[in-house]
Amino acid sequence: MAAKPDKALWRKTFDKAERAIGGRLEEMIDTRQFADAMSLSARVQKGVTKQVYGTIHRTLHLFGLSSLKDTRAITRQLNRVEAQLREMSAQLEALEEQPPPASVHDRPVQKKPAAARANATKRTSPPKRTSPPKRTSPPKRTSPNKRPAKKPAEPASERED
Repeated sequence: MAAKPDKALWRKTFDKAERAIGGRLEEMIDTRQFADAMSLSARVQKGVTKQVYGTIHRTLHLFGLSSLKDTRAITRQLNRVEAQLREMSAQLEALEEQPPPASVHDRPVQKKPAAARANATKRTSPPKRTSPPKRTSPPKRTSPNKRPAKKPAEPASERED
């Protein structure tokens, strides 16, 4: 077996620094103040991220482009449609495995009694239609070009108000 080569220079430097400050860093991480600082940092980061994504979302919509929020909504909707399609496919396969119901043509034919057969073969003629009543023509005028004269208008002074 070949002998292990010495550690790289960067690794030796890292190990030396870690031994020097590692103990103090571990003591600091275990304090209540560090936990509070990390909690505050996480809340601030979440708020800033929300503001940035909201601004990007509105800006993209301003230019008629879809944002990450839109893409995620469409993805969720597509996943629901795919789930429904899988369910319907399973139902269809279950129906295809069942034997088909007996059709009308597969049933045995029952003979009708002789009287019913005789009535079925008799054809009756449709009822006779009666003609509509004759139209009467309007009374004839004495002269085809002349219309009856209109009454003259009453003078304004004779009208009753």
